[in-house]
Amino acid sequence: MYVLQKFYILIAVLFFSMLFVSCKEMEMVFTTGTVYKVTAQVNGTTIEGNTIITDKDAIAPYFITSVAKDPDLRSLTVILQNSAGEIVMDKVCYTLGVPSVMEEVPFTSRDTIPTSENTTLTNRETSPSNEDSPPEELPPTSEDTTPTNEEPPLMTGELSPANEEITQTAEPEKFENWTVQRPISNPIANTRTIGVDSLAGLLPPFLIPNTVPPGQYSLIFQVQGEKAVLFTTEKQIYFIGDAEFKFNDIQLYIPDFSEQSSLIPTNTLMMLESMATVDSRLNPYIVWYFNKKEIAQGFISAGANKVLLDIADQVGFQTIGAELFPFPPRNAIKGKVSELSVPVSAKHKNDGFFSRKAYPPDSLYQFKKNLNDSKTPKTLAAYPINQAPTWLGAVGIYGLAIGGNPVYALPLPSFTPQKGEGDSGTIAFYAYFLADGTLFRALYRVGAVPVEISSFVYQGRVFLQSTVKDKTKTVSLDRFVLRSDVFYSLSYNFTVRDKKLLVGIAMGESLTESQVMTLEFDEPIGAFESFQLGKSENKRPVAIIDELAVWFTNPETVLSEQDFAESFPLAEEVLNQDNSLKLALSTTGL
Repeated sequence: MYVLQKFYILIAVLFFSMLFVSCKEMEMVFTTGTVYKVTAQVNGTTIEGNTIITDKDAIAPYFITSVAKDPDLRSLTVILQNSAGEIVMDKVCYTLGVPSVMEEVPFTSRDTIPTSENTTLTNRETSPSNEDSPPEELPPTSEDTTPTNEEPPLMTGELSPANEEITQTAEPEKFENWTVQRPISNPIANTRTIGVDSLAGLLPPFLIPNTVPPGQYSLIFQVQGEKAVLFTTEKQIYFIGDAEFKFNDIQLYIPDFSEQSSLIPTNTLMMLESMATVDSRLNPYIVWYFNKKEIAQGFISAGANKVLLDIADQVGFQTIGAELFPFPPRNAIKGKVSELSVPVSAKHKNDGFFSRKAYPPDSLYQFKKNLNDSKTPKTLAAYPINQAPTWLGAVGIYGLAIGGNPVYALPLPSFTPQKGEGDSGTIAFYAYFLADGTLFRALYRVGAVPVEISSFVYQGRVFLQSTVKDKTKTVSLDRFVLRSDVFYSLSYNFTVRDKKLLVGIAMGESLTESQVMTLEFDEPIGAFESFQLGKSENKRPVAIIDELAVWFTNPETVLSEQDFAESFPLAEEVLNQDNSLKLALSTTGL
């Protein structure tokens, strides 16, 4: 009886020794010179084309070249390793002829793997062996191999001559009814064994546990024989757990008004913006390309989702592309790619919105990556000076975002009396409105008393307001409700007549709606001291300005008092008559 017990113990020890040798101890043995072509499928596509993996994505290893008759092959071990070389989950070992030691998780509806319509799916453990079936050739895939001076032949039952090309390939099964194998995350990795009848074809899939932190990893494949590791290769992947990561498309914006033309003029400075949905736990990184050449890269959090591109004098269809990664890429690894093709023509011109007027402006700011006046050497001054301008796009056009910091000071136009005859001028915007807030503040002075003129957006309407010694007057364009898909022309006329200041507001290309505010004083009106775009108290941008134009002595805008009154109907002093509006305005922080 004692001898029989010893015999059983010896058999058990030999069995588990064989298991450990096949899956663990082989890592300490040098690899042979044999090259095995091994990779994996992720949800039915090759891992080379699907490197961004979630905790719901099933990974199924397979040998590209047939190993059905390989006498040396005993197991395939898959290891997930971080950049520090640490193994972050249990190893998965596919071993011939041993029982499985895994947590089996059947597919549910959310785990279903997309497959081709004409494929019958089976579980390898219950299906007949197909080792003798004629294999079909798979599409070529990229591969990582151990560096050698010469690729040795693959062993397929008998040693092949050194110069004989191996053409036999495996036929990976599609899977639907597989039982998913779920390893566990463990700082000190164990080995989970999956027993298989054959290592040919698609092996049972496994999931990466969601306890593994998001990041870039190496998926290592170890091909093991009876006494040695025959071959090792690895694939770079991103694991993002249950985080959302979608690259929707690329938006293109031009700096000039265009009458719905699909052509882009040469020498256009375009703004490109990536449109993505990304979980806050990720730190996405983007690389931009123009005609397949890299032009910019950086973190989305640092503003690299937008880039300005000068297409110079290139004509024809130009290709713009971007590749988005969940984290900064190490080594050669693919992200999510989006591309668009744009037609560029040397014959097509976009002169801008205000340049088409009968009387071109004296100053014109078109905000093509800078704050320069295209007519004079003047520029807008930004405060604080160490804060860069923000460029935003909407409905195909990009421009300068105004509202909060930084605020911008317009070089002072001469809207002041001259020889008692008065003076007049107009400041106009071609703008897209984003939110409630202050558009501008202008300052006059009457003796020692400051007179502030401001304009703001509130609940889809544009208001004009004056403030003198804490007393306010307000007019609005009540019949003009702002839409969210349109750039608008918005003009402000300032006219000084000795002791009277007339300020008009008009919206629409043909001044379709207008109002005027008249202020009378006991003393002559002094200099026009400042004109500031935005207000630092605004929490977010109020508008995108595509163009800002200034006329000093334009016959269209220098009006007599009678002409002014006829052009701009007398305004209603809203705040003196409407307490509810006054209360509402006081809560906006304007």
